[in-house]
Amino acid sequence: MVNKEFSPLRAVFFPIHGSEIRKFMPLAIIMMLILFNFYILHNTKDAIIIASEHSGAEVLNFIKIYGVLPIAFIFFFAYTYLSNLFRMKTIFYSILAFFAIFFLVFAFLIYPNREFLHPNPDLIEQLKLANPRFQWFFPLYGYWTYTLFYIIADLWGSIVVAYLFWQFANQITRIDEAPRFYPMFNLIGAGGILMAGFIGSYYSQIFDIELSKEDAWGVSLKYLLSFFAVSCALIVLLHMWIHRNIMTDPQYYDAYQRERDGKEQDVHLSFFESLKYIFTSRYILLILLITIGYQISINLMEVSWKAQIKELNPSNIEFSKYMGNFTIKYAFISIIITIISTNIVRKTPWLIGALVTPFILGITGLFFFLALLLPETLDPMLVYFGASSLVFTVWMGSTQSVLTKTTKNCLFNATREMVYIPLDDELKVKGKAAVDVIAERLGKSGGAVIQQVLLIMTAGAQKDILPYLCVIVVIMMVLWVGSIFNLNKHFTALVKKMKASNN
Repeated sequence: MVNKEFSPLRAVFFPIHGSEIRKFMPLAIIMMLILFNFYILHNTKDAIIIASEHSGAEVLNFIKIYGVLPIAFIFFFAYTYLSNLFRMKTIFYSILAFFAIFFLVFAFLIYPNREFLHPNPDLIEQLKLANPRFQWFFPLYGYWTYTLFYIIADLWGSIVVAYLFWQFANQITRIDEAPRFYPMFNLIGAGGILMAGFIGSYYSQIFDIELSKEDAWGVSLKYLLSFFAVSCALIVLLHMWIHRNIMTDPQYYDAYQRERDGKEQDVHLSFFESLKYIFTSRYILLILLITIGYQISINLMEVSWKAQIKELNPSNIEFSKYMGNFTIKYAFISIIITIISTNIVRKTPWLIGALVTPFILGITGLFFFLALLLPETLDPMLVYFGASSLVFTVWMGSTQSVLTKTTKNCLFNATREMVYIPLDDELKVKGKAAVDVIAERLGKSGGAVIQQVLLIMTAGAQKDILPYLCVIVVIMMVLWVGSIFNLNKHFTALVKKMKASNN
């Protein structure tokens, strides 16, 4: 390992040694492509569900419970089984191939035939009016292909971003490389987010000039999802290159000698044995609580924000254009925060980096909820600026989302991934699967369950349950921060033990 200190400027903007670039850059580019795909899917899945006729942001709460959550459990079961039969890279390539094929089929076959596949939209409206307490169930049935699209798109984040990439990175990254590598992955990755924003915005408006909004949206889908498939192919090629050139070189990969001699121990646990082992680990449980705390808190605020966006941008193409422009702004701010966070992770204790995200979410969330709950107070003040409370709440929600998600990607993800490194191989693989697939889905679905129950009880829309959501966010923030302090004690002790055994 190179011990030479960086120059002050290099330490801030690129704390990677020259000898490490061959290892760092392919991983960083994979992260960039994965995030490019994530935001192409993220913006598209929201536009296709929320902005459809007789639908809305409230529908997301029902999809996450009855669609995303069951599929996440099925994936975890299948992955646990397949990981004992096939090599990790085989599973990696198969998963990416599945995503690429599905979205190409959707863009070129399913969406163009949606009128044949879906029931009459008027039937959805009739069912909603006849059953007001359960009105948000019916768009799931009426637009069942869109629901399927949303479920598969949502899994990209938890399976490929949170699990496959970070498991691969944890496997080949050393403990002293992680504080420098991990934040920089997000800095390079911001380039992918920026590309997704520009491409999404461009292809969501270029055809709108000559075509109807409906036809323009269909053409945009073909371009956006074709870019997605090409990106998947590039990810596979880079992954193969790393296996051939980095993981066969002991200068970059510590496990090379062990793997060459065939002495690497594989973990063979059944599904239920894995769950039992994971949930008897206090360390993993604390990581679960941190993940759930973030996911529920952000979910409760994000659905309310997207409901406001639809009110301001009612069609698919308008919604998609707004989200594309939002992604561009998010990418630029992400670059700035990543540069700052790189130094936070390297130069401050783990605890400081882990606490930044809940602090940002708490402050911005407070102002967002105040803007939503007090529109009559805002309107007289905003009229002087030529704006309305709706425009202001959308802007405030965008600000909250940008700042929270950038700190989440730059600090929350980096600090959370670092706590896996001192663990044994079994907990790294099985414990991470539980946190990144099961716990993340439980976190999002937990927020969805809360909102679903409140929507059914009030027989209303998102605006009717805002006061309750505000109180629940405060409770989740307390749980989140408390788990961070507790985990810090265990992580610090494990790092000291690891360093002592290496000396």
